[in-house]
Amino acid sequence: MFANAGFLFRCATEFQRSASSLSPTSEQAQRECLASIVFAAMSAEAFINEIPQLAAEAAGDSTEPGWVKAMGEIVGAAEESHAPIESKYHLASLVLTGHVFDKGVQPFQDFKILVDLRNLVVHTKPGEAIRQKEPTEHGRGAPKWRGKPTE
Repeated sequence: MFANAGFLFRCATEFQRSASSLSPTSEQAQRECLASIVFAAMSAEAFINEIPQLAAEAAGDSTEPGWVKAMGEIVGAAEESHAPIESKYHLASLVLTGHVFDKGVQPFQDFKILVDLRNLVVHTKPGEAIRQKEPTEHGRGAPKWRGKPTE
């Protein structure tokens, strides 16, 4: 089986490194940042979507614990029903720990920001996102996107 999550994550980190070496206001840096966001979100989604296949392969071994098969079946069913990525991670956490992620604390908050930002970039129609400049500690404005993704 070919796993995509690691490759996509490496792409995201390479785009981020490239962007950090450029002037933050350059168009090239902005393209690299957007690519990093999209690839980071894709890698998170690819990772959770690869679990059913990986679990099925591992569950064939009689020494594997029962939760491995359960994880694959539950996340696989969530994917088949087109559940949101957040739901898939909550289900995986429930199988592994007996609890879903606490939405009010890290790491779920950063994960949610990544997914929301990716959705804003990918799903917002022209004119729905508003680009504003917010003051930074140096007094110059930093671009900030606001808007509601459409899905």
